[in-house]
Amino acid sequence: MGARVKLREAVRVLNAMDEAQFTLPSTSVPTPPQVVEPEWVKVPETFLCPISHEIMKFPVVAPDGHTYEEEQIRLWIQMKHTSPITGLKFKGTVRLTPNHSIRSMIMEWTEKYKGRYRD
Repeated sequence: MGARVKLREAVRVLNAMDEAQFTLPSTSVPTPPQVVEPEWVKVPETFLCPISHEIMKFPVVAPDGHTYEEEQIRLWIQMKHTSPITGLKFKGTVRLTPNHSIRSMIMEWTEKYKGRYRD
């Protein structure tokens, strides 16, 4: 066999090998999708009830001027009839006023950071 024939045969074999690389099914294992852990966001202190230290759902303002979770402050007043923060006695009937602005802020914030905070 002449040198040219050997060269053509070698080129044909190399071309066939090159084509085979593109037509063979892939045996590589697909990479599983990466799980990205959410970046935790700190809950603003003003959203936490000073009694339970949990995010307030129904914030109310007590006579001491501080905001509490309604259920928590009602229980506190029944047992102690004092301000949880100042320790001063409440006089007479205690009126609790809904804190609509804080409630709106909490609802907006919790929706924005859903699943990225711990209360």
